[in-house]
Amino acid sequence: MPPRSSLLPSLRRAANRGAGPRGKAASPRVQAAADAGILTRSNTRPGSAGRRAADAATYRARAAQVRPGHTIREALGHERAGLPERGMSAILVGSGYVTLEGLNGSDVRRTARYSSLVGELVSGELSPQAFRRRVGSWREIRGERFESDPDVVMAIIETRRALGEEIFEYLGRRT
Repeated sequence: MPPRSSLLPSLRRAANRGAGPRGKAASPRVQAAADAGILTRSNTRPGSAGRRAADAATYRARAAQVRPGHTIREALGHERAGLPERGMSAILVGSGYVTLEGLNGSDVRRTARYSSLVGELVSGELSPQAFRRRVGSWREIRGERFESDPDVVMAIIETRRALGEEIFEYLGRRT
């Protein structure tokens, strides 16, 4: 692997150019140099066309070593997609305590934030007025609103606690 200083000036200039928008491939000349091992992570700058070409060459080399029917992510130890759907519990107006399944990322974050605020309300870290003010202005989730009445929330939590049921559950992707 030659040091950066031994690269031809024209190749060095081409490799140092900005990589451009995501999805844009490096020029064929720069990509060929990366495939040949002339351009690597150690002799290219982050965000440059040379680094993008070097990363692409590394990816293709790893992909060539993967067993048929598996992905590169699986070869690196990540689980295969198709795991159980994410589910989280919440207290909704009119529905009470429900478990929401198949949530997208932003809804998971909003539901987790709601659960956190309920926990603060129950532990006394958040006043009932602050809870009502914060949650009352949130937009709907699946056509229903999060329960913002602290008295209703506390009653549901106490009922579930008395029955020995889970107060909030999170069925994450790795169950």
